[in-house]
Amino acid sequence: MASETIRVPEDGYEAVRDVAVKLNVPLSQAAGLVLETGIQHFRLEDHLSLDPDLEQELSAALLEADSEDEIRDVDRELRQRQVDRNRERSDLTEPAQ
Repeated sequence: MASETIRVPEDGYEAVRDVAVKLNVPLSQAAGLVLETGIQHFRLEDHLSLDPDLEQELSAALLEADSEDEIRDVDRELRQRQVDRNRERSDLTEPAQ
């Protein structure tokens, strides 16, 4: 399958780069994902995969949760932890000084 060059407008580069960092994917892949919906309608949670240990925590929380709100809170926390991990792993993240 032939690849197609995607040009990201300068004013949208940082938003696409941020998506790439949060998902820990190449910039070209992030551009393709954002191109599908547009940056205004892009939903990170639709593309974010949890690491196996976080997935396990989510499964356990689903079994133990007493309410929908508790499930949402745990899900939000685990997804944020995944984003933080991805940010640390990403080649696009500036190294800490």
